[in-house]
Amino acid sequence: MERWGFNAVDDDKDGYTDEDDEREAIFRGLSNLISVRSNCFTIISLGEVVENEKVRAKKKIKVVVDRGDSPLKVKYYRELSD
Repeated sequence: MERWGFNAVDDDKDGYTDEDDEREAIFRGLSNLISVRSNCFTIISLGEVVENEKVRAKKKIKVVVDRGDSPLKVKYYRELSD
């Protein structure tokens, strides 16, 4: 299965290939299923630099944030290894 937004194809048929809205398609499909009832929650994020279908660099992080205060406070930050 090819990943939308990274396959050099106009997946959403709007005339542009590999644009942000195609890359966000999976999140949009899940976003209505997610609810947050707490002000403190964990985020795990993986970012990749992809060139010619090869991952050139990547970084995975884990962050605990508290949105109860303004501005948002980062309670914990860690770079994760694979």
